[in-house]
Amino acid sequence: MHAFLVTLILFTGAVLAGLALLITANKVAREAVERLDRRRRLLLEPAVFRYIHETGHKSLPDYLPKPLSRRDRRIAEAVLRPSRRSARCAGRSWACGASAGGSAPSRPSGSG
Repeated sequence: MHAFLVTLILFTGAVLAGLALLITANKVAREAVERLDRRRRLLLEPAVFRYIHETGHKSLPDYLPKPLSRRDRRIAEAVLRPSRRSARCAGRSWACGASAGGSAPSRPSGSG
């Protein structure tokens, strides 16, 4: 009985230690991704702001540095999101929304 309790306590401690390690590793990985996103955002913000303030008819990807990843597109959309309803952005490309006003298309009702 004594050996069983010692084994149970050691097993529980190992599970808790493993969970603590997993939580710590997840936090480190998440912070590393956030640090990379911040660094990439510092590179992309000037290009997005140049796109917003220019009068040309080029699309946003033409202003962004190449090569672009999916993460870069997500970051550029996050930078552009606050200004997407402005008059300058009303007729722009993919990052400004689906309609000319910059708002997303309405969803159909869920009846039925």
